[in-house]
Amino acid sequence: MDIKLASTQAHLVQIRQLMLANQKSNLNPGIAASDGFLSFEYSADLLSEMMRTTPPIIAASKSEDTPDKEIVVGYALAVTTETALKDEELAVPVRYLETQGFYQGTPIKSLKYLIMGQICVREGYRGQGVLAGMYKEFSRVYREKGFDVVVTEVAKTNERSMRAHQKAGWIVFDSMESKGVAWDMILLDLLRGETKQK
Repeated sequence: MDIKLASTQAHLVQIRQLMLANQKSNLNPGIAASDGFLSFEYSADLLSEMMRTTPPIIAASKSEDTPDKEIVVGYALAVTTETALKDEELAVPVRYLETQGFYQGTPIKSLKYLIMGQICVREGYRGQGVLAGMYKEFSRVYREKGFDVVVTEVAKTNERSMRAHQKAGWIVFDSMESKGVAWDMILLDLLRGETKQK
């Protein structure tokens, strides 16, 4: 397993395929409840913009059929506030953070923060440390780029995702509602060092 920055169009195509396969609307309710789900679908254009500004972290495995071909088995999307404001869905939490978000008494907008756009691990690779490995690399890469914290939101109904985030060191710092969905706002402090790994 190789955990690294995405660097090719093939990586982006596979990220989008994995994203679509794990949308809540494409999963049976039992699987969504037990394995978690994705709430947002990003366009190919927005993924390309992310690739230019804040390349996704991917977990790639060699194909058994074609050893020289990589299969993306997980991804973590990083999004700057500038890119997020270009997308209607991503703009909602950014506007909230810019006007109401606080972490330990400090306004989020005064920190150099990054949005975790989404993280996903392919079925069959879950529970094998892929998520922890991607978080570790994500934290290293974006801490080195000067970011203080990473923020994202998790649907309150997505208990599996919340447990995975908390295991990696994320903390709930606020909550909000958007389009009838209740969200926990969570944060990973990159200045506190490495993410937790258990």
